[in-house]
Amino acid sequence: MKYVKKPVIIEAVYFGADGFGEDVPDWLHQAMLEQNVRDYRTMAGMEFDVRTLEGVVMHGEPGYYLIRGERGELYPCRGDTFKVTYQPLEEEDKKKSKNVDDKLQSWMERHGGGCNNGCCDI
Repeated sequence: MKYVKKPVIIEAVYFGADGFGEDVPDWLHQAMLEQNVRDYRTMAGMEFDVRTLEGVVMHGEPGYYLIRGERGELYPCRGDTFKVTYQPLEEEDKKKSKNVDDKLQSWMERHGGGCNNGCCDI
């Protein structure tokens, strides 16, 4: 059987030769404070480690992206893989996504929560 990946919206930060840079998003700053993300300099240059939700420490280096998934999970992704898997979310898409989120929230409030079939996490 074949499957297609569901469209998901993620956030990501590029990790370059100088690290994450100066303008990091709040979620990354918080992850660093909680020691779930650590960047450091080695003889080879800047690198980073990230602790996943499962507690596994994964490694990233210049050219990687640090991704924050829909559930707040963090993981590194090679730059070439990132570029063939993801594309920037345009402003109109962001508005549509927000509208879908609002509709889902409204439906959940009207129906007393989430899915009763046990098939999903809502």
